[in-house]
Amino acid sequence: MRLLFLSFACLLALLPIEAASGQEPGETHPVAEAARLRDARDFPAAAAVLRKHLEQHPYDGEATRMLAQTLYWGGAIKEAEAVYEAGLAQHPDDTRLRLDFARMLIESGRSPARARVLLTPLRADQHAAAEAESLLGSLAYWQGDLTAASRHFERALRHSAENGEAARQLGEIRTLAAPWLRLGGEMRRDDQPLQHLTGSAEAGWYLTPLHSVAVRVQPQRLVAGDTGENLLAGEARLGGYWPAARLETEAGVGAL
Repeated sequence: MRLLFLSFACLLALLPIEAASGQEPGETHPVAEAARLRDARDFPAAAAVLRKHLEQHPYDGEATRMLAQTLYWGGAIKEAEAVYEAGLAQHPDDTRLRLDFARMLIESGRSPARARVLLTPLRADQHAAAEAESLLGSLAYWQGDLTAASRHFERALRHSAENGEAARQLGEIRTLAAPWLRLGGEMRRDDQPLQHLTGSAEAGWYLTPLHSVAVRVQPQRLVAGDTGENLLAGEARLGGYWPAARLETEAGVGAL
């Protein structure tokens, strides 16, 4: 009798679980089905599945995030932005939602200021800091502020040395801002007769990724018949780019 009672009690305990799931055995969960459709690039169908699911489960943060991402990938950026904003209102502490929203804003160029507001608090989150710094670096990079971008990418790599996105873009900046040395020369001859021999050497380096110094030396030799004269010209230049003003400047001084 005791065995029969226990079996009956276990059966009763299992019944509410099946009823609560609202899903038949073997039925695909709507979020999983939407992911399959999205990966097959059927974005409208994936979005439709997620919208229907969210009508019944409006506080499903994973479905909200996937809907916003699906709309973005499908080109409906304005709709995606609205879904992200609504999702953050419901789930203000959802780090993944915040990161994905910021990434969309940066990649689409819609609202860099909003992206910065979303990402700045995450710099203090040890689990999200690497990606947040990397995204802030991308934002600064694409706005032309290579100095700020370098700092963000370096911080991202300190948090996670495996952050390939930060490493790649930091490498690009360092290549752009690498010191350089250029050598050249030419010989000209006219009908006077006059020979003009010119050489040049230029060296430069970046004080910061946005500000450079260059020095150029140009030795010359003029030959007319049996006589010749040597000349030496030199110049120094200071160049800079100011991303906030989108202004490029260059100042120089020379001597002969």
